[in-house]
Amino acid sequence: MNVDLPADGVARITIERPPVNALDHAAFARLATILRELSRDDDVRSVIITAAGERTFSAGTDLTEFQDAASTARVSAAAIEMFEALAALPQPIIGAINGSAIGVGAMLAAQLDLLVAHRGVRFVLPEVPAGFPGGGSQLVRLAPWFKLQRMVLLAEPLTAEEAAAHGSLAALVDTADEVRQAAHTLAERVASLEPSAVRPARAVLRASGDEAALRGYRSELVALADTLERARQQAPGSA
Repeated sequence: MNVDLPADGVARITIERPPVNALDHAAFARLATILRELSRDDDVRSVIITAAGERTFSAGTDLTEFQDAASTARVSAAAIEMFEALAALPQPIIGAINGSAIGVGAMLAAQLDLLVAHRGVRFVLPEVPAGFPGGGSQLVRLAPWFKLQRMVLLAEPLTAEEAAAHGSLAALVDTADEVRQAAHTLAERVASLEPSAVRPARAVLRASGDEAALRGYRSELVALADTLERARQQAPGSA
């Protein structure tokens, strides 16, 4: 997880966890810490979140984190901490979605403020068909209701083109390099605005949606823990 300052008033967070930028509990905790630190920095007026590489923004939670009840609880707590820090951040966040966003990667993208993606990017929530509760509460902002139902229940991808067609993207471009350039331009535009107007505007716009998304996500994580525990108890050789 890297942080740099590519322009006056702009901070950029780059997720870098090869090969597919899947997030473990340490990555969630690190991202939460970065967001809290930036929230206290008055010199930062906008934030970009992107990822290293060209193919995957994030493939979601690292599946090795679901080995047992303790590790599942640990990564769930870290994920909640990260989403709480994101909701509390006063500065607007621009998502430079440079590759497909899967599972928690799609949820993270959906909780940002302005999104840029390139043609070929897909937002996918594969959990329910795989036998696990999905994170649909986090995706309400990203897709219309009936599309969201198909994303959650059938793992139907939302393409960048579809997202752009119903207004979820601030820009649709052709390449990952253009994603980063467009996100940088948006971040500089936001950073040029008066913070005393921008910050309360963001807080008001997000308040009720953030509360609902966090409440829903906590419920989904409880259901996930129950599902994994039942699977462990039913596995051959379990006590």
